[in-house]
Amino acid sequence: MIKQFILLLNFIGLFLVHWYAGNVTIDEKAPSSAKAGSEFTVEVTIDKGTVSGFARFQDELPEGFTATAIETKGGDPRFDAQKFKVIWTSLPGDKELKISYKVSVANTVPTGDYTINNKFSFIADNNKQEVTGSHAIHIDGNPDAVTSTAIAPTGPTGTAGSTGGTETATGATGSTGTDGATGSTGVVQTTTGATGATGDGAVNATPVITLRRDVPTDAVESPFVVTIHLKKGSISGFAKVEDELPVGCSAEAVSTANADFKFEKQKAKFIWVSIPPGDDEIVVSYRVTVDPSVIKDRVLFNNGKFSYILNEVASGTAMDPGMVMMKNAGAVAGGTDVTTTTGGGTTTTTGGGTATTTGGGTTTTTGGGATTTGGGATTTASGGGVTTIPSPQTGVTFKIQVMALHRALPNNYFAQTFNVTEPFEIEMHEGLYKHILSKSATPNYKDARDYRENIRGKGIKDAWVTAYINGQRKTCQEALMVARQTWVP
Repeated sequence: MIKQFILLLNFIGLFLVHWYAGNVTIDEKAPSSAKAGSEFTVEVTIDKGTVSGFARFQDELPEGFTATAIETKGGDPRFDAQKFKVIWTSLPGDKELKISYKVSVANTVPTGDYTINNKFSFIADNNKQEVTGSHAIHIDGNPDAVTSTAIAPTGPTGTAGSTGGTETATGATGSTGTDGATGSTGVVQTTTGATGATGDGAVNATPVITLRRDVPTDAVESPFVVTIHLKKGSISGFAKVEDELPVGCSAEAVSTANADFKFEKQKAKFIWVSIPPGDDEIVVSYRVTVDPSVIKDRVLFNNGKFSYILNEVASGTAMDPGMVMMKNAGAVAGGTDVTTTTGGGTTTTTGGGTATTTGGGTTTTTGGGATTTGGGATTTASGGGVTTIPSPQTGVTFKIQVMALHRALPNNYFAQTFNVTEPFEIEMHEGLYKHILSKSATPNYKDARDYRENIRGKGIKDAWVTAYINGQRKTCQEALMVARQTWVP
């Protein structure tokens, strides 16, 4: 009687299972019993503490159970191979996440006790960590239900089958006839073995991804449209394109390619639970509205990227920075003109331009910066353009390059973004605009290396040492050999 009473309590009760790992706790509330052919809801509360970035929650369900997502807090829900998963490429900022899903129990599931295995995986201290657990559920099945054959889990990737063997058998030599006739020739038999079956495994090649942002090239008024072109290769499932805008800008969707569009925390986001299949280019766009009381001259785009999941690992591809000039930018900016001349140069700046001339050059800038080196040169820059005429170089020179992009950045980009105020030169090399810090030039490799570390300390991670021999770009190894200097890590 007591045993039956305990079983009844399990039938009508709920399991509240609590798991703990470090600062992460998981509470899962699910029924302790259910009937075949019924449905029930599972509620999960994840107290993630300070954990951020990629994470995955997973419940492994018995055969005959199916799951449908209800609430996933921005994660990508999936149900396959009896596993219900929610995958986040970047966890929401909330300390506590509450997710839920519905479970349907097939009416063919027989009476018995079953186990639901649980796992929450995340990254902490650059290491993968997991919280695991399990709980039981009793199913009151149909007495006439037939136990279905369990489906074996998918095996590992197959390998190519071996080539069929060749079997050769030589017939026995015929006997000599008694009447002196020549005996018959033995028969030679050759049998070719069947070709081995080809393994069904497939190798997942790294997809080739291209991501490009198109913005107006001429000065424009607010609002204006930004278009993003994406070629994703074989990527499927959950994916996201996001573009970060400066404070003073807002965004609204124009074309979404079936994505869910959001604008939050200054990021325009296109989110696909399942991105359109195929290799065709995906094009999305959004409209930017600028508050003139906040942004006076230009809109800078930083930290744009495409995020996706490949083999259950979060990955991403970055977009190049971009810029849009607003009309009458130079006049509106009203900045302080800065002029430096050496050797009889003539310089005129308007609207906050910054110009440096060396060796008798003549420079005029409007609304942006320009640097000219070399006597007799004439340079004009308007609306933030940068034009450089390098001076002749001899011997070995080391310089610091920051960023190699498909478009040249305006002269004040590094000042506004990283507080790096020194001028830079633009070098076109291998089809990219490479930004060289003018003051970094030195014949000593160690000095250049120290300069690089200082720049990286200001937040420009894409900074490295480049080398030149008599003005021609060379590898650092070549330059070190010519200068007879030692490499410094």
